Amino acid sequence: MTFRVQLLKGLIRPLIYKYQLQEAEEFKYYKLKLAWLFLVSMALFAVSGYLGIGSESITKEWTDLTNSEFEARKQLFLLGKIVLGFMFPVIFLFLAALFFWSIVEIPYKKLVVIQMSVFCMALFEKALNLLIYTGLNVDQASNPLAFGVIAQYITTNKLVCYFFGEITIFQLLMIGIISYYLTALSGKSKKVIIPIVSLFFAFCWFISALLAYIRIGVFF
Repeated sequence: MTFRVQLLKGLIRPLIYKYQLQEAEEFKYYKLKLAWLFLVSMALFAVSGYLGIGSESITKEWTDLTNSEFEARKQLFLLGKIVLGFMFPVIFLFLAALFFWSIVEIPYKKLVVIQMSVFCMALFEKALNLLIYTGLNVDQASNPLAFGVIAQYITTNKLVCYFFGEITIFQLLMIGIISYYLTALSGKSKKVIIPIVSLFFAFCWFISALLAYIRIGVFF
């Protein structure tokens, strides 16, 4: 069966998409949709860099830099954002699929296709966050759609706040959707699949929180 990769259908009509994916032998539009996802991701990160989101480490050095040095830092920051925009789908699509493939008996390409649909939600969240960060002038830890706001009432530990700031409503939905597909295609219990998917996301949340905590953005 030739399977047409339809990214939004994987989110809107998961029951039908799951059945078609089970029977899939060849994939149509696979590479084209991958290319579009990479381009959109890099564009969103470029916009983020252009707006200066996460550039606090550069602006703090304004008084210590000449105009040319400051402009050079901004250009490097923007370039770093574009690189991150490329790495984001690499990790989300391919490394995540590789991790799941090592645990469940599902063909690797089908896992990537699942991740592609869910990645659309990740990109939507990224675009929405751009509006929130610029409109409300907040960072990830204070994102109203995340648990970082609640964490700030419980602890003053910034790393903990950044970690919970990574846990958003969209992230939880992604875990649910991926778990649904992996359970359906592998035949394994939800009690096995959900912890596996959650573990991968928790690892990504921790890495993102750690990078935000040590202001890794200065190197970009």
